[in-house]
Amino acid sequence: MRVKAKVNICEYKLNEFVSGYVDSIDALATGKACHALGCGRTRPGLPVQHEPGVVLNCKPGDFVSEGDVTLTVHHDGSENSAKITERLVDAVLIKPNKPQ
Repeated sequence: MRVKAKVNICEYKLNEFVSGYVDSIDALATGKACHALGCGRTRPGLPVQHEPGVVLNCKPGDFVSEGDVTLTVHHDGSENSAKITERLVDAVLIKPNKPQ
């Protein structure tokens, strides 16, 4: 029987000074941050955690403005989770002009 772990959900909303178009999302940085949250495994045979993860609520070309939720992060609530969430936020590049 699998015991379900407690999961904290953190929605990252844009602050009042940020609006524009999602120019890009750094896939490598996103993948590394997800792994640091506990997604995936480092070696075959290790158990998989199904609780942690990230939902990207935007994609390149989307217009986002104050209060929009760009990321939803599922994490265990550890101190490290806040640092990892910041890495995820930094992976989303927002610019004033729509990307080509």
